[in-house]
Amino acid sequence: MGRVFFNTRENIHTLDSGYSTYQCLASDSGKTFVLQSASAMTITLPADADIDFGWNCRFLMNLDNDNAYTIKCSDQTDSTGQMFDGGVNVQVIADATANVFQGYAATAANDSQIVLDTNLDDNQAKQGSFIDIIYVETNRFMVSGHVASADADGTGAAIFG
Repeated sequence: MGRVFFNTRENIHTLDSGYSTYQCLASDSGKTFVLQSASAMTITLPADADIDFGWNCRFLMNLDNDNAYTIKCSDQTDSTGQMFDGGVNVQVIADATANVFQGYAATAANDSQIVLDTNLDDNQAKQGSFIDIIYVETNRFMVSGHVASADADGTGAAIFG
């Protein structure tokens, strides 16, 4: 007898043009959020008090967005609020330039927001980009992922802020 999968689609949540904001919940742990809007969208991660270590999700960019998908911590206070650690691979896609390259965009001190914006210099995230986020310790989310970029001379520096 083969394996049977039940309710496999329950862990997918599409954020489309009906959303300008979304507040992530403790129950969103393990979900993949499909970003599918051409409008500006702000997604706020849960507060420390609302989640346990290991809370995690993935944001998958399924539609280019010139107005930005912004994923932010609930407490953005420098030095004491929630922050991101880690970084993402940034790869310039082949149709952007003949000089395809891959680099790494790392977080810096006090970075508490991620921006995926198709027409922002040093970003230009394209469809297929994804960000994984895991709550690893008090005030800390570890990020990893891959950003497909059309910015031939960019560094990915505008992804984190």
